[in-house]
Amino acid sequence: MYFCIMNSARIKIIIITMTMALVGLVGLQLYWIRGAITVRESYFIANVNEAVSNVLYTIEKIEFAKQMKDPSAGLSPLLLIDSLNREIIRKMEDEMTHSVKNNFDSVADVHGRISVEFYGKNNFTQVDSPVSPIFSELGTNSIELSKSLNSEVIQDSIVPLHKESLFNQVIESLLNYSHYRPIEKRINPQLLDSLLYIELKNYGIKTPYEFGIYSPVQQKLSMEKSGNFSDELMNKGMIFNLFPSDVFSEPQYLLMYFPKETEYLLKQMWVMLSASSILIISIMLLFAYTISTIIRQKKLSELKNDFINNMTHEFKTPVSTIALACEALNDQDIMNSEEQAQSYINIINDENQRLGIMAEKILQTAIMDKGEVKLKREILNVHDVLDDVIERMKLPIKSKNGIVFKDYSQTDCMIVADRFHIGNVFYNIMDNAIKYTPNNLILNIKTRIVKDGVDVYITDNGIGISKANVNKIFEKLYRVPTGNIHNVRGFGLGLNYVKNIIFLHRGNVSVDSELKKGSTFKIFLPQIDN
Repeated sequence: MYFCIMNSARIKIIIITMTMALVGLVGLQLYWIRGAITVRESYFIANVNEAVSNVLYTIEKIEFAKQMKDPSAGLSPLLLIDSLNREIIRKMEDEMTHSVKNNFDSVADVHGRISVEFYGKNNFTQVDSPVSPIFSELGTNSIELSKSLNSEVIQDSIVPLHKESLFNQVIESLLNYSHYRPIEKRINPQLLDSLLYIELKNYGIKTPYEFGIYSPVQQKLSMEKSGNFSDELMNKGMIFNLFPSDVFSEPQYLLMYFPKETEYLLKQMWVMLSASSILIISIMLLFAYTISTIIRQKKLSELKNDFINNMTHEFKTPVSTIALACEALNDQDIMNSEEQAQSYINIINDENQRLGIMAEKILQTAIMDKGEVKLKREILNVHDVLDDVIERMKLPIKSKNGIVFKDYSQTDCMIVADRFHIGNVFYNIMDNAIKYTPNNLILNIKTRIVKDGVDVYITDNGIGISKANVNKIFEKLYRVPTGNIHNVRGFGLGLNYVKNIIFLHRGNVSVDSELKKGSTFKIFLPQIDN
């Protein structure tokens, strides 16, 4: 009832509102998905940075270890440190000896004498002596003093400072030594590939990757993994400084590119993406179903209104005709004329049959809707059923100056079917041919035995059906639009009944029609099952 009241404008507003809500919901869902992909991509980039940083650190350690053991770099750094240390110690001994002598000289200049303490076994003796005999008496004792001072002072302060400076110089020399080595000798591609694979796997990154080493001086890739993604490495690759500790030389860059990064990220999010996709598709399908239901209900409501109007008109006409005929029979003059009375009686009889046929169609449709049709199957000859229907349609065919051509198969077309309903199928199709042919009706009826069944063709020369409507004529309550002309009566139930009955007999029906060139209905019915 609600759809009867609902007008077109209200339906349009509802559809537009639901469409906007659906678009907004889908847009919001897509925005969330995009945000989740962005977060996953950032996490992926961070993991790649961590993994590559670990690889670069390992590469530098390996290179440094090789240089420490590489004899081509000159004297071994450890031996160099040890030799320089001994040289420094020797020089410091000389400087300390000289310093001690100067100190004694400066003291002698001030006091003229120096007190030297000698320790005996049980007594203490102070001896005053000139300074010069003291240095002669010290002899080698001065060297021992200097060594004593040297061992304390150098070990406590001087040597660590010089060792640190020396170590820095050695490291710098080692690094400077690496600067002059070509990149092909500094990097082993297989080792770099293995380290990258291991580190990326440790961070859970299991997707194909490509790498290359770019030299800004040469302005080209000096090394690649496969050589198939040069452009992608240069334009889309992630950039890393290959040797971060090289501060005095031109940098070398490691470029990383993941050909299937997008697929990998989507694969990591397949659960969320699948759930979101299912929700979006479900909402869209429900939306489409709701809209189609609204439109279908509106159309059905219009069809029902047309059906009620047509039914009222169809029933009113014969009822009025019968009423007029009965009123005429009450006239004494007509009663006295047997011929006139009989004609009115025939009119009443025809209109009564017409009412019965219309009522039967409505009842048949109701029964079909409830699924309560029970077929009384029997062995039939299709030709006999067609002849019976043609005989029943003799007067309507004659009213259109019609003629019927029969082209029956030479062999009897035997089927198992319900005589009453199959007869009504043929009757409805011929009745439509009569209704929609203005005059000079030509009706061709042909039968052919085909594999597993019988084909029946019923062709007319009527007004035909347009391509836009030919697929709708079997719908319930559907009538082909004729504009403002309503000279053809009907409920829109006949062809729907035909379709349902043929379906129950496990056959099929189709139509081939063209405007102003007539129509051909083809009915297939299965033969007797041996």
